[in-house]
Parts: sequence; structure tokens; C-alpha cells
Amino acid sequence: MKPILAILACGSLFAAENLPISGISHAGFRVADLEKTRAFYTGVLGFQQAFDQKDASGKTTLAVFKINEDQFLEFSPGVPADATDRFTHIAFLTDKLDSLRQSVERLGFEPPEVRTGHDRTRNFSITDPDGHRVEFVQYEPDSMHAQARGKFADNRRISTHLPRVGIAVADRNRALNYFSDSLGLASYIELLPQGATTRLYFEVRNVKQATQLLRGRGLTSSHIIDPDGTPIELVSGAR
Repeated sequence: MKPILAILACGSLFAAENLPISGISHAGFRVADLEKTRAFYTGVLGFQQAFDQKDASGKTTLAVFKINEDQFLEFSPGVPADATDRFTHIAFLTDKLDSLRQSVERLGFEPPEVRTGHDRTRNFSITDPDGHRVEFVQYEPDSMHAQARGKFADNRRISTHLPRVGIAVADRNRALNYFSDSLGLASYIELLPQGATTRLYFEVRNVKQATQLLRGRGLTSSHIIDPDGTPIELVSGAR
């Protein structure tokens, strides 16, 4: 039976008014085979790789695929043997990172200092009650994300918007308090039952037409699932 999804209630006015979030920046996952991941997300879903990161030996440690000018998917090769869910983190975009960090601190959290990542974004992360990393990121003019503007996106994309991500939680009320009441991120997170696999929700104009398009690209199942078992949901929207 398909898991019953629980959409978070509206966040508190204080949190919603004081956290300058413009939307989801990206969601991150570990994958077993990066080439299979690339074949699925580019070949089937139409998202192009915008950039990657490599270690000193030249091995790819992170591949980043573009959804739109502000939203991306991050995939890191290598899955721990005991991993039951490949999800690593969710990130939210802001253009006022320093004031956002101060607000998060005033809300009673203990955010670390802002850092500059290998992708040249400024960011910091906190951890939700279930151990998921929640990142807040600002794209600097020289960041890899900003440098990808106007590139790596065409009309093969099945969607141009990732409105929310579904994550599994052990205690729904505790998660509601964290994501909704404290942080005001209700519209971006969908709560799934404990043990469920993280899922991605892509907005499309017409779900039936989008599904038919994917079948023309080789999708054979009625369910859209990536090579590592992450479910993909198409949802109706205006974009």
C-alpha cells in the first residue's frame, strides 16, 4: 500500500516572516553508480549536469544537475553498506544568509559559523530531530551555481520546479514543531512515515502528458523510481 503522506501545516508567523527563504536550493543523495544516475536524470528526466567536484586524483566526488536557475540535485558516488535511504540533506536558498543565521540562533538553535564551500557558496547547516542535515545557502557571484546561469537547461526537462521533498520522520509532532512552528518551512517539506524512502516532487503542467513523455524515453513502470530507489512524484502545477 502506498504510504500515507502528511503535509505539514502552516508555519508560525514569526518564523515565516523572519527567515528570508526563497525556496529549495537542492537536495542531496548518495548513489551506487553515478553513470546510471546520470543516464536516468539526464536521459529520462532531462536534467543536465551543471558542474561537478573532483578529488586530488581526479575522481568525481559530487555531480550537480540543474532543475532551474536556482534549484539543483546533488549526487555523491558511494553508498554505505548499512544505508537504507540515500538522502543526505536538503538545502534552502537565501540572499540574506547572515541575518538568517542570526534568526536561526534566536529561535534557540546552535548554528555553526557561515562557511564557504568548494562550490564557492556561503552556507551553514543544522540538524533536524531525525538526523537529517538542513542547509541554508547563498549563491555568491563566483559560485558554481551562479556561473551555471543561462546554461545547462533546455526543454527536455520534465519539470522546471522542485516544490517540496518528502522525508521520513519518527515523530510527526516533533517534526512539525521543527519544520513548521520553528523554521516556517512547511511548504517545502512533506512528512513521510518512519522507514519510508525520501522522495522528490516535481511540478508539471499536466501529469498525464508528462508521464506519457517519460514512457517515450523508456520508462516502463507506472511508478517513477531512480536507479537507487528514490521515488519521483509528478504533481500538477502552473509552471
